[in-house]
Amino acid sequence: MVDEARWWWRGRRWAHLASDLDIDELHRFAALAGLHRVSFGGDHYDVTEPQRSEAIAAGVEAVTSRELVRRLQRSGLRRAVRSGSHRWLWVANTVWDPAAGIGDGPANRLEALVAWRPSEAVATYLAEVSRVWADRPFDVRVLVRPPELALQLSDPTNRDDHTVAGLSLPPLPDTVRGCWITAPAAARLLELFISAPDLPITQR
Repeated sequence: MVDEARWWWRGRRWAHLASDLDIDELHRFAALAGLHRVSFGGDHYDVTEPQRSEAIAAGVEAVTSRELVRRLQRSGLRRAVRSGSHRWLWVANTVWDPAAGIGDGPANRLEALVAWRPSEAVATYLAEVSRVWADRPFDVRVLVRPPELALQLSDPTNRDDHTVAGLSLPPLPDTVRGCWITAPAAARLLELFISAPDLPITQR
C-alpha cells in the first residue's frame, strides 16, 4: 500500500510505501521496483510522486496516511518513530582511486574505516567496480545500519546521462544490491547495499 505524496523534501513530494503483511514482501517489491534500500525507514520505503504512480500501476493499493499507519499498527509491523534502530549512521567519506592498486583497494579501505572485511565475493565485486566504473578517483559515502552497510558512490567527472547509461557492472553477488541513479549525472550515480551481519558497529 502507498499513501498520498504530500511530504515535501528537496523540491519533491514524497509518499510512504508499506506492507501490512510482511516486511520481506515489501523488500521484494521494492527490489523489483528499483527502490534504494537506504530509502527503507524500518516499516516503509520513502518514494517520490512518480514512484508512487508506478507502484499503483503495478497493483499497489492507494490509501490515506491515516489508513496506512492504522493498518501497520494493527499488523504489528509499525515501528516506533523514536526507536532509531532503522536509521542509517554516517560513518565516513572516502575516495577510491582505481590507480592506487590492491594495497588501497575498496575492501582494504572499508576495513580501515569500519574494521570490517567484506567477504571474498564482495571484495572482488568492489574491486571490479572501482576498475571499470571510474577512470579517476571517485567519492564514496559509507553508511551503516547493522546488519547492513551502504555505499553511495559519487562521480566527480560530470559524465552526462547518456554516458552513464552505457556503463556496465559485473554480476552482483547475492549479498550486494546495486542501483543506478542517472539524474543528475553529476550527483550520486551508484548505490550499493551490502548485507553485513558481522559488522562490528552497534547502532546508536
